[in-house]
Amino acid sequence: MFEPMATPGLEPHPYAEALKRAQARRNFLWHACLAWKEDDRIDALIAYCTALCGGDAEAGAKLASDAIWS
Repeated sequence: MFEPMATPGLEPHPYAEALKRAQARRNFLWHACLAWKEDDRIDALIAYCTALCGGDAEAGAKLASDAIWS
């Protein structure tokens, strides 16, 4: 489901790192893209998370949900 991602300063656990990236994208979408409809921001977050999960749509939706509610 998650491929190891190496980013200096982030935890080595793939899910923890993916969640941090998803949370950062959520923050960007919710603060910098205020002109977008909420549904469009959610769709953009899900697409980003799906890409983080190697194209796995189910895992991407779960990651997006975790990022929104964390």
